[in-house]
Amino acid sequence: MNFKKSKNEFNIRLAPLYGDSDILLSIYHSKFWEQIFKKDKSATFLFFRELVRLTIEMFAYSIRVFLRIKYGKRTTGIILTIATVYMIIAFNSVHFGVYLSPIALYLAPFKYFFIDVSNPSKLILEEIHSQNLLGFLYAFLFWSFCQLFTMYLLGWTNKKDTTKRGDSLIYLLLKNHLDIQESTIQSLVEPILVGVIAILFLKINEDFTFFLFLSTASISLMIQEQLDSAQNDILKSDS
Repeated sequence: MNFKKSKNEFNIRLAPLYGDSDILLSIYHSKFWEQIFKKDKSATFLFFRELVRLTIEMFAYSIRVFLRIKYGKRTTGIILTIATVYMIIAFNSVHFGVYLSPIALYLAPFKYFFIDVSNPSKLILEEIHSQNLLGFLYAFLFWSFCQLFTMYLLGWTNKKDTTKRGDSLIYLLLKNHLDIQESTIQSLVEPILVGVIAILFLKINEDFTFFLFLSTASISLMIQEQLDSAQNDILKSDS
């Protein structure tokens, strides 16, 4: 758990953080290596637990990057961005069945032993399920680069809380007009909005792959934010 305490509030991050430094430190200090050497069976549990957490983070980040600005330095970075790009490419590949797309990232290293990878651009641009998801990939590349540029080179980050996963653009637009908490926007409004967009693409374009991707991202975002929100409420009620 990651938390900060101030005079007025607690900022809780129950879900793991994936800034560059946090990823490298967690790999170095992980109990996984100790359990491997001890041949502890719980190492398997730890391994798959971290895969699930990372998968949730990548899906959530893929959509969160369009909805928020001024990330805390401990919540995003180059490693997470590269991993997310790879995840989107694998998700969209025709070499995996549509229903295997959410875990295609982990199947890809094995699958590519059996297919022609001599033309990477063909794999990424042509052998795909969804043109909409390809367009999403382009948009993600551009906007995530902008976010990283402003964070690393311009220092435009959330300095008050380095564990915050960005300031909600929807909240910034509505806060002077509606009495609503930012946590409500991030844990409910943003995921529901993404879910509605997913349904629209399914109904209008009949693009099941893009629908599945956005739906998974919506659920991942909600899980992440609801975990943090619930832990926040518990801690505040006990204080």
